[in-house]
Amino acid sequence: MEHRCGARHRVRLVARLRLASGEVFMAPVRDLSLGGVFVELDPSCLPLRAIVGLELLRPGIGPVLRREAMVARHGRRGAGLVFDDYAVGLVAGPGLRQHAGPLLAPAGCVSRC
Repeated sequence: MEHRCGARHRVRLVARLRLASGEVFMAPVRDLSLGGVFVELDPSCLPLRAIVGLELLRPGIGPVLRREAMVARHGRRGAGLVFDDYAVGLVAGPGLRQHAGPLLAPAGCVSRC
């Protein structure tokens, strides 16, 4: 059974993910909710339960959210990340709401291990 904090919203943002090892991955964001985000990349790039530095970027604007998140699950096409408790309030704030409309991810944005 899945447990979610808020409805998922389709967005066109890009995630910059930084692992504790220093590795950095860029990945399109499939959807966003109050509790987390799903990123489209090879799930083997992000170990389950790893804490990652997360930046959500709007092309042409820059970061709209910087937060730590935990890798909660792997899917066929990516990974689900859960925000830390503080992020729940930030995601609902006006800064992200204003930028989370129909955004276009840059062409050629790919993930790799």
